[in-house]
Amino acid sequence: MRLKFAIIGPSGCGKTVLANLLGGENENTGGRLPTRPTNSLRIVEYSLPNVELRKHTAEVDVQLWEIGGNPRLRAIWPAVQNNLDGVILLYDVNNEAHIREASNLHMNFVTHSNSNISPTQCMLVGNVFRGQRDSGPQKIIGVGPKVRHIAVNLDDDSNQLREEFKNFLTGVAQIIYDKEKAILMTKFRENPQERLLSRKLSKKELRDMKKSVKNSPKNSSGFENHMSQSPKINRSKRRIAGNVRRDSAFNFEMIDGDETDSNTYVTGHNNFGSRNERN
Repeated sequence: MRLKFAIIGPSGCGKTVLANLLGGENENTGGRLPTRPTNSLRIVEYSLPNVELRKHTAEVDVQLWEIGGNPRLRAIWPAVQNNLDGVILLYDVNNEAHIREASNLHMNFVTHSNSNISPTQCMLVGNVFRGQRDSGPQKIIGVGPKVRHIAVNLDDDSNQLREEFKNFLTGVAQIIYDKEKAILMTKFRENPQERLLSRKLSKKELRDMKKSVKNSPKNSSGFENHMSQSPKINRSKRRIAGNVRRDSAFNFEMIDGDETDSNTYVTGHNNFGSRNERN
């Protein structure tokens, strides 16, 4: 499964530190990476194995799209929102300007977003910088109770943050899996011959989904129900129907996500700790 998350927030709230922390970049270097303001867009990629969904365990390929906090970058928001699965909104709990801007960002990326992000697909993180008062999660106008909302110090509470994000990611993965399955099954019921494509599910998940449809009491083509309710159908017609049913097996295919802009900086690592960078 492939999931795309946007990391958004005002300038100076710690988005780069958060992206490195969740993506494991700090672990690869033996310490915290030096950071600088993100002037456009930066993508961190990594794989998270053994994510427990309701009926199976998935390996999730995660993309973290970190957007700079400069207001001039609103022009790239539509590209980030395209095919988006979740939002991580970071702000400084002791900065009133950040709290107001967080409300605006939540409205644009969740409440009125074209990407159909639900409140359960949004996570708010209040950053408590060292030496500042730990005032806890702040009241963000427009944010309802279904949004996961925590306040942590990114340096001192890194383990807690990773655990919170994994729980959040698991919930998002289940939502996306259920949505994608419903869309694919609807398409197959309408046209069993259609070649079904998915931007989110792996080939293995699609094969398992295919098996579940074949093993269901009423398959999508309707042959099982038709024959069970028509005992007088002669055997030759029954065989024909069976052949059609077998021959109408459909193919799934995983297609790549959208290509990023040539100016996008991509960084990531696999489960064995190797890293790669490309411009």
